[in-house]
This record gives sequence, C-alpha cells and structure tokens, in this order.
Amino acid sequence: MPTSPEDLFYLLFKRIPRTLMGGKAPLSPGETLYMARKNARETPRKTAPLDWAAAQDLLGNVAAGYGMKKSSPAHLEEALDAYQKCLEVVSVEDHPLDWAMAQYNRGSTLVELARLTDTPEKLTDAVEAFGQALRGYTRSERPVEWGMTQNALGSALRSLGRIHNNPALVEDAVCAFRLCLEERSPQTDPLGWATIQNNLANALSDLGEMETKSPAQKPETGKQASVLDRLSEALEAYILARRVYEEQNHPEFAALVEENIQITTRLIKAHQDGRHIRAAHKN
Repeated sequence: MPTSPEDLFYLLFKRIPRTLMGGKAPLSPGETLYMARKNARETPRKTAPLDWAAAQDLLGNVAAGYGMKKSSPAHLEEALDAYQKCLEVVSVEDHPLDWAMAQYNRGSTLVELARLTDTPEKLTDAVEAFGQALRGYTRSERPVEWGMTQNALGSALRSLGRIHNNPALVEDAVCAFRLCLEERSPQTDPLGWATIQNNLANALSDLGEMETKSPAQKPETGKQASVLDRLSEALEAYILARRVYEEQNHPEFAALVEENIQITTRLIKAHQDGRHIRAAHKN
C-alpha cells in the first residue's frame, strides 16, 4: 500500500551519516535536526560548494522527515528551501544521481505539504519535481529508481486529476503506473508490485467513474477504452494485488483491496445495467 509519512520519515533518517552524530548512539529527531541545521550553516559554500550542497540536502532530508512525523508544514517548507539550495549547486549534467535524489525528495515533500495544507498547486510542483528526477534516474542506468519515480509521479497525477476532475491527468497516472510495473515483478518485489497494481487499479477505477458521469471528458489520446474495459482491468489488477498480499501474509492490505474489489464489482454491474453509483475506493 502507499508509503506512510512515518515510513518516509524512517527512510529519510536512514540516510543520516554517523559522522553527523559524532559516532555516538543515534540522536533524537529534534537533536538530529539541530545538528543538521548546524552542519548546513557551518559548511562553507564558496570554498566547498559540493560539501555545502550535501549539507543542504541532508538538512532537507532531516527537516522533511521531521515534518512528516510531526505533521509540520513549517518543517516541510524548511526542507524545500534546503533542497532548492542544494539544486543551485548540483546539476543533472554533472551529478545526475544527486540531482535526481534531491528532486525526488523535493517532490515527496511537496506531496505531503499539499496534503497537510490543502494546497493542490503543491501537487503541480511535485509533478514537475518528479519529472526532473527522471532526467537523472534514467531507465537504462537506474531502473529501480526510475520505476519508483514513475510510481510517485503517477500518484501525484492521480491526486491532481481527482481534485480537478480531469481524466487526462488520471490517464497520465495510469501510463506512469504501467511503466513502473514494467520494472517490477511479483517474484523479485512482491509487495512493491502489489502496491503498484493497487495504484493502477485505483486510477483505472477513477477513470471509469469519471467517464461514466461525463463521457465528453474522455481524454483525447487515440482509441479510447470503454468504461467497462477500464473497470474490468481495474478489477483484474485488484485481484492480483490481493493475491500477493495474502501470499505475503498481509491480511490488513488484502482486506482493503477486497473492499475495492467489491466496489468495482458493483460499478461493473451498475454499468451493465445502465445505472450509475458513486464509488469510494480505498487507497
């Protein structure tokens, strides 16, 4: 299922080097933030620009993790400022992976800030950041990170599409999830693969519902699938995700997907009967 702010907090804090902690036992989140700020403030930009950029990136990670854990927009804004400073020095041409990581983390921070502050324009900025990250995370060189970024891009696009009732944005999300699945498999990453299947199914269900309510809003991208085709594909993806969650002993995730299966089954039946019902799929 989608990564929670607490999970992102843990992943971000895994990147804190022991040198920042003086080789001692891990600091508390508040102490770590203090040290990251001190490190960013004391690292000279003029004489050591790459070290300065790394210190800004580290501060961004720490502040973002802290902001996600504490649901603090102010700390998320601090993280965004630090990432932006890092990107003033690091370029995609000279340091593509550092560039891509900073842009990806910037996008993830913007998504969380949009959620906390109810500001959809932050999602637009997140889409731009994930697109920039793909310039550094190329599919040929970094397929795992490329796929991870496609998933994040798809989630942001889907949220934007739902907010603005824009099927074209949700269609773009579907494309991003499909691309991500090309680099995932249930054999090598079963839980990740199941989560993307669930994300794809959610987006397909959104499209089916949008196009049922307003057929004229269908995205104009070649031959269009019918509403029933979209809902049927969504149902198939949900079933695949549920199977993996059950096999991997995650009944809580399987139960959420089962709800989506029941909702989508009702939508399909209603469409076949010429009726419309409002869906509320679980993320």
